Amino acid sequence: MNYFLKKNIKFLRRSRGLSQQEMANQLGLTRNKIATYESGNSEPNIRNLKKIIDFFGVSFDNIISTDLELLPELPKHRNSEEKNIYNDKLITFKEKLTTFTTISVGLRALLKFRKRNANGQQMLLSEAEATDLLDITEATLNWGQEIIEDFADSN
Repeated sequence: MNYFLKKNIKFLRRSRGLSQQEMANQLGLTRNKIATYESGNSEPNIRNLKKIIDFFGVSFDNIISTDLELLPELPKHRNSEEKNIYNDKLITFKEKLTTFTTISVGLRALLKFRKRNANGQQMLLSEAEATDLLDITEATLNWGQEIIEDFADSN
């Protein structure tokens, strides 16, 4: 058993003021599982380790290789409302990226079509097409920046 893992699981649970049963209930595990992880008699499988990492807001690297008690500050835990806001922003960003990708693919197809039918003439995007592409790119990048700033502010 990884020394830091068992120690950190117990430390994180206690730092939240949770009993083993309360932690188990919130993670969808049994109290016995939590007890065996903390005692070092067993290690969580990948799925359960991911649940623990997500619940406490720590990285995989930190939970297995750092004594979290020695850190000056515990990682912040997002409440469900913060997670919902963050997830909504990610979904919106993903939708905008999908739109951007679709438009980019369409513009690429348009350029290929024009190139095939250009008969040796120089081929350019129209001003409106170029403006649309730049507007969409700028909006997508701005959304990405907002999400990154929100994420940084919440950590």
